[in-house]
Amino acid sequence: MHIEFFESPSDIDARRAAAHAIPARSPDIIFANSSAALSALQVETSAVPIVFVGVADPVAQGFVESFAKPGGKITGFTAYEPSMGGKWIQLLKEVTPRTRRIAVIYNPETSPFERFLPDMQSSADALGVEVAVARVHDGAAIEKAVGLIAQAGDGGVVFPPDPYTYSYGRNVEIAAQYRVPAVYGFPVLAQRGALLSYGVDLFAQYGEAATYIDRILRGTRPADLPVQMPTKFVLAINLKTAKALGLVIPPSLLAQADEVIE
Repeated sequence: MHIEFFESPSDIDARRAAAHAIPARSPDIIFANSSAALSALQVETSAVPIVFVGVADPVAQGFVESFAKPGGKITGFTAYEPSMGGKWIQLLKEVTPRTRRIAVIYNPETSPFERFLPDMQSSADALGVEVAVARVHDGAAIEKAVGLIAQAGDGGVVFPPDPYTYSYGRNVEIAAQYRVPAVYGFPVLAQRGALLSYGVDLFAQYGEAATYIDRILRGTRPADLPVQMPTKFVLAINLKTAKALGLVIPPSLLAQADEVIE
């Protein structure tokens, strides 16, 4: 078997150019690891099967007809589950009980996070927390949103699993600079200094995607493989960052963590 790797650039035009080059290679199957990559590929081919991970809402985004019966040549594994939003609120409240305001920061062009806000709002209401949505398109807007919540003195930040805010790369530094407790949707960011991260175990999904790829290559139609919701999540806590913020992580939360970074 021959496997070729193509980067999915953050720049839209570069991503489209990369997607345009792939069908010309006559692949038997394509693996896409984000909504942005899948969107670009969908424009370029409807003949080659595609298995995806890291996609928020494949039905609303127009990638598949339904979860049970995707139709067409696209199927895979979603990266979001509505209860995740409430979990982020609960985590911040548990680590910093004084939290009264939480800013949710994401780029609406790269993350269809709107549909998850009602679940987040319900959790916030139950915990007496005010949620402010910051829709950003550049680094300056991200820093401004974090700075505003820092001024309140009783706030925290949620960075959902948004490809743009992830690729921007300075989110963890900005939260540390303003001394704002933050939770992130990509578990790997705790290793880079994020206080808390909670999200889908993408490594596990890659393995699951491999089984779909194998089945399709053996003759199964993508339309007959249902889109699957995430079932495994990872909670990671960075104790060094907690100490820098003057926070003590409750033992009960540490006991729940899949990864604790000293």
